[in-house]
Amino acid sequence: MSDTTESLLGTFKKMDGYLKKKSSTHSGWQKRYFVIDSAYIKYFSAANHQGEVPLAAIDIRQMTNISISGDGNGCIFCFDLADGSRKYQLKAETPGVALAWVKNLQDRRRTLLEDAKERGENIDDLLFNNFKGGKKRESEGDLYAMGETSPRKDSVSLTGKFVLTTKEENGIKHLKLQFPEIESAALLRFFRASKFKLQDATDRIVDHIKWRQDVFPISFERVKEDCSRGKYVMMGRDKEGDLVIYLHAHEMGSHTYSTIEEHMNSVFFLLEIVTAEILDDPMDKFTIVYNRTRAEKKNRDLAWAENIGKTLANHYPERMKRAYVIPANVLFRTLWTIVKVFFDPDTAAKIRFLSGPKELQKYIAVDQLPVDLGGELEYEFNVNHLFTYTIPGVTPGGGMQKGAPAQVVYDLPAHFKQT
Repeated sequence: MSDTTESLLGTFKKMDGYLKKKSSTHSGWQKRYFVIDSAYIKYFSAANHQGEVPLAAIDIRQMTNISISGDGNGCIFCFDLADGSRKYQLKAETPGVALAWVKNLQDRRRTLLEDAKERGENIDDLLFNNFKGGKKRESEGDLYAMGETSPRKDSVSLTGKFVLTTKEENGIKHLKLQFPEIESAALLRFFRASKFKLQDATDRIVDHIKWRQDVFPISFERVKEDCSRGKYVMMGRDKEGDLVIYLHAHEMGSHTYSTIEEHMNSVFFLLEIVTAEILDDPMDKFTIVYNRTRAEKKNRDLAWAENIGKTLANHYPERMKRAYVIPANVLFRTLWTIVKVFFDPDTAAKIRFLSGPKELQKYIAVDQLPVDLGGELEYEFNVNHLFTYTIPGVTPGGGMQKGAPAQVVYDLPAHFKQT
């Protein structure tokens, strides 16, 4: 940006305040704190955001059709992105406030594009550049194809969303030499989970490759019946913008499957969809809510708990951000002392016990919580929505087909094979 344009942008009024946001990939309204003080419109989870990285920073130059919505109430305004990837709706308290935001965006965009044109920049290239980094980056970064229908994201900087330490960068380089087929983000997750010990990370990755070779592919038809029960339902986002997966305890129990091994295939199938197709960035994590509101004694399943713990630690490390158990009464807390041995210490430390919905609302906004947990989000589970993405809060990262093309199977490097 030229000094002249930067100076001119400085004459525009800085705008900030709470707005409700809805995008083409999120069906519900989310309350966010928006700021315009440069060439970007940024938003945060709350007004007290000093020192925080924004959830997103959207280049105003990429916006098209910045206008008041035609819904008649005058409080909703919209903008599309130039590449057609997203359409945002923002809702203000009054029509006057909405109009002020629209005019500010329009004036800034016009100034930025005029400046770029004067400096001889290609406007088309400018419009289709990726978003700048933020907590929840809107771009996917570079694609690392592991098969025609199975896009995996990969870049040296891991899409620029996270700042890596020198130890992490060196660790990835070392592991990439050992495992050239595996994307950098996966190598980093195993390296972190191994407490930055290269040999431990190497051993875990070798075991993971062998596990994938044994487990995949898993067809949708094979797990459809189990998946259709609604044991695992992804829906909405937490206050940090991460996907929430609800585990419904009343649908669990050994009486719901023939063998635990067959049931875990449905878990693997769903985790592959979440991690490879739905999470916005290759280093993103998800939140789990273990909903016990209608659970009975028959729903207790130690074999399931053991397998879930091992799966998250051994094959999807650094994927679960946090897990909330609700409601967690005295009996459950007592049982936890037994179940806890199935989880590695790092995973166990991420599990929190909540007494009821009010506590859960500290972490997940009411408009992102389902009705049965005191929220406003109404969603009727349908297993076919896994392929249509008509799920509140779900943003697909790539084209999915039945059969979960994300089920990548890697070759074990020759120097690790037994002779």
